Amino acid sequence: MLYEIKSGQLHKVDWEDYEAVQEQPLIACMGVDTLQARWEELMIPDYVVKRCKTIDTAFRSSMQIEGDLLYGSLTVIDVLHMNRSRCQCSLILQKKRLYIICVLEEEKEIENMLRQALKRYEKKITLERILFAFLDGFLAGGNEALEKMEKQIVQMEHELVENRMDERWNKEIFFLKKQLSILKNYYEQMVDVGESIRECEVEVLGYSESRYVTLFTEKAKRLSKGTQDIRESVIHLREALDANLEYNLNRIMKVFTVVTTVFLPLTLIAGWYGMNFEFMPELHWKYGYVMVWMVSIIVVLGSILFFAKKKLL
Repeated sequence: MLYEIKSGQLHKVDWEDYEAVQEQPLIACMGVDTLQARWEELMIPDYVVKRCKTIDTAFRSSMQIEGDLLYGSLTVIDVLHMNRSRCQCSLILQKKRLYIICVLEEEKEIENMLRQALKRYEKKITLERILFAFLDGFLAGGNEALEKMEKQIVQMEHELVENRMDERWNKEIFFLKKQLSILKNYYEQMVDVGESIRECEVEVLGYSESRYVTLFTEKAKRLSKGTQDIRESVIHLREALDANLEYNLNRIMKVFTVVTTVFLPLTLIAGWYGMNFEFMPELHWKYGYVMVWMVSIIVVLGSILFFAKKKLL
């Protein structure tokens, strides 16, 4: 895919006509093979080609600025379906040039994102607007994803208040923390990309207007902050769950302690009269057995009333 921007309009161009339109602002989306075949024609240094075709799906922004050249790789995820495979593309920005290299993708996700970006503006098309629309596609669904996570946390808090936890909670909290960690690194990568482009936009893109790149950077920062806020909510939820589990354990231990305390005097009585000394008068008393029964019942009832009065039962 090769497009030229002429008089604020976008026109598709064949690669064979590249020399005829190279004075116009150009946008190209290509695979690694095309980059490898045309890097000299596009006047891209070989070390940039080597870097841009390297597969690395870690969330580390590697945008490099060298005079009138900015290049680097981006890892792209679907924030609404984070179990899908990651994509990777590389960006090369020169003066009046935007090259997008599809390094790793399964269903032409990067190319489809560029198509959507190209449809976003119909008039007064500029390279900066297309770049903003393309990068903005990386943030699509971010608010919806965070909202879904926030609702899930609120629902879990509601279950916690009603003491309806189960063993799935630990897995869900771990999964949430994992997703939020991925989102945090992803949005920080986008912030770095936006700041790198804004730093060299005059030299690379040939204009001084910066509101579009600034808009993208600020949006990425808001999503990053929202992700961090939800991460803190998950941490608080984890702490609340631990406190609730500890509280329930303490309640169980309190019940065991009360039961043990209630029956401790009975154990003493049983042990006392279980010695069977020869001169224990109660052993030969006609009402000795009844007396032990009565004492045991009085002790148990008295202990229960005592603990009930102290609100320990």
